[in-house]
Amino acid sequence: MIIVSYYTALYQFEAQNLIKSLENFLPEINSIVEEYPERGSWEKNTHFKADFIKEKLTEPIIWTDADSQLKQYPILFENIDCDVAFHFFKDHELMTGTMYWNNTSKSHELLDSWIRLNNMFPENWDQVNLQNALNGMQDINVYRLPPEYCFITDLSREHYGNLRPVFEHFQASRKYKKRLNAVH
Repeated sequence: MIIVSYYTALYQFEAQNLIKSLENFLPEINSIVEEYPERGSWEKNTHFKADFIKEKLTEPIIWTDADSQLKQYPILFENIDCDVAFHFFKDHELMTGTMYWNNTSKSHELLDSWIRLNNMFPENWDQVNLQNALNGMQDINVYRLPPEYCFITDLSREHYGNLRPVFEHFQASRKYKKRLNAVH
């Protein structure tokens, strides 16, 4: 099992917390967490996620945002059989905080479409472009991750109750997004 993520300098503290949480599960889980330069805006930084995943997808991977932490072993990924897996908040909003990508032709096709939509619609959030890319796909095997796998600290608890997160997301973008976009 390999978990991948990247971060920009602004998220260094959060990324270090992610790395520490992943180290608790060595050697069962391998990880790649890399720093990349700022791309000019929060949206451009998040759009790079699709390119990064495409680059790393030589074997099945799990993406998690740099401001998340692994709280318990993600056993679900040991036996998952699909092209991709996403959590859909309130059953309809695709979340890109934690995602599973199998190394299949359909997952690569979806990534190519996501990258294309990110380039065509740079003002959209990455998850909106991914949702639109997915809506345009046929015959792709999508697994719906339970909320514990993309657990947003306050929103998920409010909507789903007191679940025990597997990947907990702390939404650092709430404090950094305006600051980053104001600089550029």
